[in-house]
This record gives sequence, C-alpha cells and structure tokens, in this order.
Amino acid sequence: MTASPPLATVRYGLPDEWRTRFTGLAGPDAAPALLSPEVIAAVDDPQEPTALAWTGVDDRGTTLLELTMVGDRPITGAEAVARAVLGELTDRRVDRWAHPASAADDELALRLGLHPDRALHQMRCPLPLDRSSLAVRTFVPGSADEDSWLAVNNRAFAWHPDQGGWDIGRLHGQMAEDWFDAEGFLLHERDGRLAGFCWTKVHPASEADPAMGEIYVIAVDPDFHGQGLGRPMTLAGFDWLADQGLDVGMLYVEATNDAAVATYHGIGMHIHETHKSWTTAGPPPKLDIAP
Repeated sequence: MTASPPLATVRYGLPDEWRTRFTGLAGPDAAPALLSPEVIAAVDDPQEPTALAWTGVDDRGTTLLELTMVGDRPITGAEAVARAVLGELTDRRVDRWAHPASAADDELALRLGLHPDRALHQMRCPLPLDRSSLAVRTFVPGSADEDSWLAVNNRAFAWHPDQGGWDIGRLHGQMAEDWFDAEGFLLHERDGRLAGFCWTKVHPASEADPAMGEIYVIAVDPDFHGQGLGRPMTLAGFDWLADQGLDVGMLYVEATNDAAVATYHGIGMHIHETHKSWTTAGPPPKLDIAP
C-alpha cells in the first residue's frame, strides 16, 4: 500500500513566527510575495520545515505557485505543500515555473495535475560572432523612438504572453532600471520606418555564471518579415555586447518557436538550459515566429 503524503499546515498571510525562518529559506527574491497580506503559504512542518509552498503574482496578474526545499531534499517532497496551496486556489488559473526545469519538476507537475504551458530555452554563445553588416543606430530616450518602438514591439509580439501589450509606463519602468543603457538599444530603419530592433542587457558575473551579454528583446516589424533581418539584427546586438568586452552571449527564446531557435543555432548558439512552466489551464498553441 502506498503511504499517504504528509499533511501540510496552511496559512493566509505569513504568521509572525514563520516570517524570519521562512523568508530566510525562500531567499530575498521571495520575501515580497511571502510578506504580502494576501499570500497563501503551506509548510510540511512549522518547527522543522523541509518543504514550503506559497503564492505569488507575476507582472500580468497571474497567480504563481512557488516552491522551495530545505537543503538538497528531492523536489517530490514538495507535493503535499504544493497540493495544499493549490487546494485553496480552485477558482483561478495558477502557474508554476522552474528555473531551470528538471525531470523531477516534470514529475511533480504530473502528480499535481498541472498541464505543460511554456518552455523557454536559455541559449548561449561565445563572443565575438560574425560581424553584422546591418546599419543600426541607438535608441534615443524621450524622443519619438519611444512610440515607434512600442508600436513595433506590440505588433511583433501580439502573440506573446509577456512581451506583447507594452505601454509607455512599462517602457519607462524598464528604462529606469540600473542595467538600462540606451547605447545598447539598437534600431534598424528602412524607408523612414522602424523595421527592427535589438535591445541588449549586461549581466555582471555571479557565483554561478561569468559576465554575460543578453539580447533582452529582439523583433522585426511584421511588415518587414521575409527580408532576412532576423540574423543580422541578432548579430548586431552581439557585436555591441562583444565591443563592451563580454565573451559570453545569451538570450531566452520560446522552445516552441522553431524559426527563432533555428536562426540562433545558425549563428553559433546552443541551448544551455530550459526553463518551464505548468498551469492549471490548458496548454497554448505551438508557435513558429522568427525574430
């Protein structure tokens, strides 16, 4: 006979006696969600916790299921606390992300009855690559470039759950981040119109990774699809990053976007890891959209 999973203790709002211990276990990035009055949290043992689950909200308002384990315990031990939190959320869509995902994450999602939703490849490459011959200029904050970029971005990413539907407030919010550098925000124009762009981002070295240059967002206006702009636009971004002294390039791409993945493989990138999400809703349609 299979043993019943352990019970979990659930709380609406993190009790005072949980705060220091559980925010410490989950890490500083989780603290805002855990300390929110609306958080729903579950733990397998309040005195000696080995698994913690809680709710978060992404920037689009989707409820997230977050999990953490103590030490190197297997993620399958999170089933009881995850199930307890999901049991409180039957009236809404809930997503769970793993960064990156493992076979154990797939198994846990299956056991919880979650459906595969998205997969993002993190692709990397050595820098420099082949130089681009595409003519580009830098984005000018506070100019007409802002409205032009919003129009092209939202047309190019009308299908995308995260990158579509930007407004000026969201753009200004990203431009206010410490990492923003307009010199690395490249625009390509044709016939007086913005035809494509490549927005880059520099990541300092960490304990896990070297300093890296990321292509944060890249797109070609749909009116200019089929003109071979994806490859040289990508290379232009990596040119700029290499010129900053970086020797590792990186970007994220939807795993279902076969055209974009093929473009990136073609310039010398490889899949470094894959991040996945699962959801209580049904899976999305397959995509095949070039950068």
